[in-house]
Amino acid sequence: SLEWFAVHPDRTMRLCYIRGQDQQMVLFDRDFSLCSEDWQPALTRPEGGAFLAFVLLEAPAWDPDQFRRDLRDLYGIPCLTEAEESEDGGSTLTFEVSGMLAAVCLYPFPVPHGEAEENAAHNYLWPEAAESAARHRGQLLVTVLPREESVREAAILQVKLVCAACRQRGTLGVYANGTVYQPEFYLNAAQPMEDGELPLLDLVWMGLYRREEGLCGYTDGLAAFGKEEIEVLDTQAAPGDLHSFLLDLASYVLEEDVTFHDGETIGFTEGQYLSISRSAGVWHDGMTLKIPYPEEP
Repeated sequence: SLEWFAVHPDRTMRLCYIRGQDQQMVLFDRDFSLCSEDWQPALTRPEGGAFLAFVLLEAPAWDPDQFRRDLRDLYGIPCLTEAEESEDGGSTLTFEVSGMLAAVCLYPFPVPHGEAEENAAHNYLWPEAAESAARHRGQLLVTVLPREESVREAAILQVKLVCAACRQRGTLGVYANGTVYQPEFYLNAAQPMEDGELPLLDLVWMGLYRREEGLCGYTDGLAAFGKEEIEVLDTQAAPGDLHSFLLDLASYVLEEDVTFHDGETIGFTEGQYLSISRSAGVWHDGMTLKIPYPEEP
């Protein structure tokens, strides 16, 4: 059983499992891949994984009591535990929600190495993202582990926690899925939860970039659901059309709980067969699924 977990400032994660009298530590790297150590037996990565986001704050301070009130008033989620203070001026609020383990941690310093600012530049929907991210002096790490619950329920809880955290004074952005979201965008994108739907735009970023061969796109966020990320390379598509195509693919994977395999095909219209290949990522490290953009969207 999971005894405790910790997420460190460099976004590595340490989990402690207990079986009888035995204790075993499991370490995850920043991309949630297992860190191998000589003393640690190899483990298969569990289905899904932890959800992680950083709410960027103008000042290195927050109000845990306000967060608990907002969580209760917005979503009816009780949080009866008190935040524990740390020696470096931070604090951690850890609690359970329907069997899931949630934590909100204040780190009273910016995201190290300019990482937030660098990734904020990927947000083509918010030109001021990098400038806004550069102003942050503190961060709220928000994370959820599904435990016995489904990954879908953990994802919805994660978005609710982030939305509540966005009501803190001086919120500048939400660093998640390889980019920095504008707080207002993140809150608006959470609205589908009111109808019981997955707030997909908050959970998966549809990234776009251009290279000499054409416009490329990628998903960032599917890995938290235990799915491989998707890349669409070298298209002549308009940016809006490619974004919609990636959104359709991500929605299909998550809503239908589909796992693509190398050599399969997918189609959204009669007679459409788009081949799926699995190979080393172009945008992402590791392996990704490549799906061609249809000639007639």
